[in-house]
Formats: sequence, structure tokens, C-alpha cells
Amino acid sequence: MPVGSFYFPPPNNDTDWETVCVRVMERVLGVGPFQKFKRRGQIQYGIDLMATDAGGKAVVVQCKLRNTGRGLTRKDAQDDVDAAKDLIDDLTGEKVRISRFVIATTDDANDHTAWAANVTREHAAAGLFEVKVYAWPDFRDVLNTHPDLREWYLGLSLPKPPLHNLPALTKRFVERPNELEAVHRTLTAHAHKGAVLRAGYRGHGGQGKSTLALAYAWKCRDEKHEWFNAYPGGTYSIGCE
Repeated sequence: MPVGSFYFPPPNNDTDWETVCVRVMERVLGVGPFQKFKRRGQIQYGIDLMATDAGGKAVVVQCKLRNTGRGLTRKDAQDDVDAAKDLIDDLTGEKVRISRFVIATTDDANDHTAWAANVTREHAAAGLFEVKVYAWPDFRDVLNTHPDLREWYLGLSLPKPPLHNLPALTKRFVERPNELEAVHRTLTAHAHKGAVLRAGYRGHGGQGKSTLALAYAWKCRDEKHEWFNAYPGGTYSIGCE
């Protein structure tokens, strides 16, 4: 069980995320050392890291950086599992025997635990590998449970993402570019002067005002969006209940 409740922001780029996955997965799975599997641009069979267990089979990890509202989809997970079934040795052309397949994601919610258990049961009947999904809350638990890993992670010279406490954005959100652009324009109009500005919408309950605000906040944390890091000091959601 975790011995503390420290908050750890996830890494914000693929290289650092793979580094964290190596250290944490070696501790959690009890195998290693993990090595990076091929280079980007090569056929990776849904795999980023590979190690060998005591029985000589491969233990593989797919590292999914999901720091935006999109999260890890079921299709993402299934596609990676299916790709791993075709893993072959480049030298011999023979299929590589896998014992465990782990999807490690910075997604803030793990909605795939039951799915992974069902796939594992089906795989067992077919002589295939076990499937596990570890989301960022699972990684936080490990960091809180193991003081040495916690100190290592806190001491990393990783680029830290802006702090936030944003809840996940509903997957049913319908894009409203005009309203979002108006909010951004209002809040950043005099940013160079250090001004503190407000933007708001009026309307009846249930019209989506809070969701619109949350969608804007997530866009400012999306590395692929032009508004990324618009607020380097942090992006916070404060309820008024």
C-alpha cells in the first residue's frame, strides 16, 4: 500500500516517459534490465521496451504518453495487443514468445483493467501472453510506496509540465472553436503587461459553461496545440460549490 499521498506530475515527452517506465516497470514486474525496442520509424509491433523473464520469454511494455483530454482509448490498447502477436525475430524470422504485455500510460484514469483481465483469460486459453494496463495513478502509487523511486523521480532533471488539477474532459464534448477562441483572446490580450484578466459565460445550468472552461484549460496543456503552455505558472480548476 502507498505510504504517502504525494502528487507527482507525469513526464511531458516520450523520451522521459520511457525512462520512467524502465525504472518503475523493473520494480513492479521484477524483471530487467529493460531495453528500448528498435528506433522510431521502424516496425515496433506495439512495443517500446523489452526484457527477458526467468523462463526466457519476452516481457514487453508499450509507453503511451497521454497528457491531454484524449486519454488511452480501447482501440489504442487493442491495436497494440494485436500488433504484439506478430512480433518476430529479425534474424531468424521466428515468432518471439511473450509472457507479459504491459501498456503504461500517463492517462489519469485506468478504464481498461477489466478489459485486460478478459483478454488475459482469452489469451491463456490460446497459449498467449498476459495483458496489464498501468495508468499514471498506478505509477503514483508505486512512487509513494518506494521511497528510493520517489527520490529518484523528484530528482530527475525533467522538464516539468505546468502544474494542474484538471479533471478529465468528457469524451462527449463537442468542439466550440469560436467560444474557445474568444476566451483565449480575452485572457491573453494583455498578458505581456502582467495583467490579471477574467473571462466568463452566462447561462442556465447544464448548458456546458464549466465544460467549456475545462476544454479551454486542457487545450492549454496539449503539446500539439498552439495554446500549449500559455500559462506556465499552472492551470487550475476551482469549484464554487
